[in-house]
Amino acid sequence: MEKNIEKYVFVKQNFLDNEFCQHTIEELEQLNLWKKHNWVQYAPNQEQKLVTASPSGENEPEIIISEEMLGIRPEDEKSLVLKESSYKDINDFILQKILEVMQEYIDSLKFEWYKDSIHALTNVKFIKYSLNQTMKVHCDHLHQIFDGTIKGIPVFTIIGLLNDDYEGGNLVMFGDKKINTKKGDLIVFPSLFLFPHEVKPITKGIRYSYITWLW
Repeated sequence: MEKNIEKYVFVKQNFLDNEFCQHTIEELEQLNLWKKHNWVQYAPNQEQKLVTASPSGENEPEIIISEEMLGIRPEDEKSLVLKESSYKDINDFILQKILEVMQEYIDSLKFEWYKDSIHALTNVKFIKYSLNQTMKVHCDHLHQIFDGTIKGIPVFTIIGLLNDDYEGGNLVMFGDKKINTKKGDLIVFPSLFLFPHEVKPITKGIRYSYITWLW
């Protein structure tokens, strides 16, 4: 077992081709359903009460995501019905490809005790970073993706990049490690406190990315 935790950060180059990335950006802008990102966390000293916060204020990015966050399962290969058909088509295509990559990634770990542990992916959250927008350093200890009927924990964070014609906006992990990526690449890492990450402020252009979690 690899003891250097940086080795568990996996980059799949050219996961999506340029044409699909551009098509996705155009469809997202046509949908125009962007809303401000906020953080969901437990309120201090209030058991089981979730509250939202926006630590970066107006510099929080914008997101598009379905009302139902939980997505396809490997056994039935179907996603929940979404209102926006173009979102649904893009969402389904990306998730199916991610399942294949995640099996490749998990097989590469050679953990016999974990090889059959893919359960499901959340639907894709698309993120749009405009000038000065940022994502503060955090780890993906998510609460809101499970509703009590479906239970689990996020195991892997999966981030994809739809463009690279912007400045700033670097994905940084472990405080100072810049993750070098380009348009179409995919990044995978465990959703643990040991894997803090952030997106630095955009200084020019717009950064389009997406994220999902495997559980």
